[in-house]
Formats: sequence, C-alpha cells, structure tokens
Amino acid sequence: MQYGIPCWTPGYLYSPLSALIAWPLTLIPLRLGAAIWTIASGIAAVASGLLLGSQADRPWKSELILISTIGFIPIFSAMRLGQAEAFPLFFTAFAIYEWRRNRGFLGGGLLAFGVWFKPMAAALIFLICWRRQWRMLEGAVVVSLLSIGAGIAAFGLEPTLTQFHRSTSSTIPPPDFLQNLLGIIVTFLPALQPQWIILVYSAVGALLVLGTLMILWPPGRRAGDLGLEAGLLIAATTLLFPATEFHHLIMLLLCFAPLIAAWPLPSKRSWKSWGALAVAYALITIQGIYDFNLFGLSKYSPDLRISFSTLLSSTWAQVILWILLAIQLRRHRNRN
Repeated sequence: MQYGIPCWTPGYLYSPLSALIAWPLTLIPLRLGAAIWTIASGIAAVASGLLLGSQADRPWKSELILISTIGFIPIFSAMRLGQAEAFPLFFTAFAIYEWRRNRGFLGGGLLAFGVWFKPMAAALIFLICWRRQWRMLEGAVVVSLLSIGAGIAAFGLEPTLTQFHRSTSSTIPPPDFLQNLLGIIVTFLPALQPQWIILVYSAVGALLVLGTLMILWPPGRRAGDLGLEAGLLIAATTLLFPATEFHHLIMLLLCFAPLIAAWPLPSKRSWKSWGALAVAYALITIQGIYDFNLFGLSKYSPDLRISFSTLLSSTWAQVILWILLAIQLRRHRNRN
C-alpha cells in the first residue's frame, strides 16, 4: 500500500521459504524487483515445458508440450498478478524428471522445495508414499527440515510457526473467482444454504477421492505410470482445493504433458481423445483471455466474457483432464 498498490489479500499468506526467497528483491527498486520476478517466472515456466517434454518418446510430442506450455494462459495470469505458481510448477516438473531417472533423493528434495514454495503439488507427497518411494521421501524430509530451519533462522520461531499455519489455511475467494468443484456447486445450485453447500461439496469430493484411489490401486512400486499418476492427482487437487483460482491452473500442465506423451498421432482410433484434450485446453485459454482482457477482446463482447466465467469453463476442463488421465491409466494397466 506504500506504493499505491491496493491490498487485496489479508496480509502475507504464504510460506516463510517464499518470503525468504523474495526478500532480496525488496532491497532494490520496486520496478526492478518486479521485473526480475516476472522474468524469472517466465523462464521457470519455459524450463518446465522442456522438462515435461523430456518424458515424450517422439520429438514432435516434446515440441507440442513446449508449445502448449508457452501458450498456456494461466502462466500469463500468474505473471501478470505477480504470483509464484511458475516456481512450484518448475520444481515439480524437475522432481518428476529426476524420479524417472531413478534419482529419488534429489527428486524428493525438489518436490518438497516446490511444495514449501507454494503447496500446489502437496498431493504428490502422498503419491511417493503410496508408491513406496522411500528415497524420495527421505529427500523431501531433509529439504523440509532445512526449509523450516531457514525460516526460523531468518524470522524466528514464533513468526515461522504462525506463518506456516497461515499458509496452510485456505482463504476462500469470492464465488466469481473459484475454479473448482465448490465453484460449480455455488454457481449451479445457488438456492442451497451454506450448510447444504458444504455437505454436497464434501460428498462429491469424497467420490472424487475414492475414484482417484481406485485408479491408483493397488499401492506399492509400479513403473511406467508416474507422469499420468502425478497428473491425475494434480487434477483432483485443483478440483478439490476450495480456494482454486485461475492462476493456480498453471499446474494443469502436469496433466496435459503426460497425455500428449502417451498418445500416438491423431487417428481414427485416437481422435476423440485428442479432441477432448484440445477442448480442455481451449476452455482454459478462452476463459483466461476474456477474464484478463489479454488481447482487448472483453470490451467487444462483455456478455461472452460473463458466460465463460459464469459457466466455469476452466473447471470443466479440469474434469475432462481427470477423466482422460483415469482412462489412460486404466488402459496402461490393462496392457501390462
């Protein structure tokens, strides 16, 4: 507020690690610090596309994943708002890359660093336990202890513990900003009382969790499904997290990439899957363009902007991605 920027959040809500990393930028002029942060976010996003493309077995798939990353509107949304989502995306993509190369300890450490930066991929900690990747868990624990220690050393014990509680407590934004199951319920069942909204949300959420666990069953070590399983959990997380907003959807690149890597060229047998994936990408893209007026289109068709926001097109894209990942995982298991 000192610089004339309206305070639209109740104070600093994120982890001590994020504050520690961003703190040096406060020592330089505001515009320069903001420019460094924004450029670093863009570099992290492009690097994520390169890492995610490495899981593909054909050059055209790697190129398509990179192009999809560069054109992904939630990246521009996060950069425009000064959000940190590009960095958790990068560290999560890097963790999956190292996991696939059997460097479990490093992969777990990278995953934990991204989670402590912003807990968008926290569900993958569950996945490494589910798949009994104990070296990854060891790496995650070590980095977590180092992150907590760094926060205590920089800010003290009480501020670090207090901020940890704040960063893990969801602040639910207004319904117009929601891009999740809760947003669907509030939008399409507006007459429900708050207690019934919570009940319906809990019931649908429980079904989603049960369906995800059924797809991941059985627990234990399993090779070949890592990217798909991580994508499934990310899609479930963004749908279930009660405070999901549009810029959080940058993590959905972890859903698009393994599907592109798993499928052959579009053909008579696969055109429906590719079509559904294209629809999911388009729903997110169109809503982002109109919500943030990225190309000045909103002023020409404000009614269309309202329609895309009200119908929660990005939320339906998440549903499509979850279904596609679930189907692909079942196909993969049946072949093996």
